[in-house]
Amino acid sequence: MGAINLATQLTTNYGLSKLYCDSNNIGEDGAEAISECMEMMDSLKKICFENNAIKDRGVIALAKALEENDTLLSLYLENNQITQVGAKEIG
Repeated sequence: MGAINLATQLTTNYGLSKLYCDSNNIGEDGAEAISECMEMMDSLKKICFENNAIKDRGVIALAKALEENDTLLSLYLENNQITQVGAKEIG
């Protein structure tokens, strides 16, 4: 629920360039919620989502958001629960 609330706030923070959310248990729903607002975040350059229980569904949502966001340079997803299915989509 916290990541969903964070996503709502991110839609009004247009100057954010780095988002560090390591070890916050964002999970699938949180990754999807944040990915939905990534299109509007044209100043965002770096996202750190390490150790967040993100699985394939969440990483696939992030991959789709990256198709619309051309400013993000770095996305850190280490130590999540991503299988080859999700890795293929994001890679």
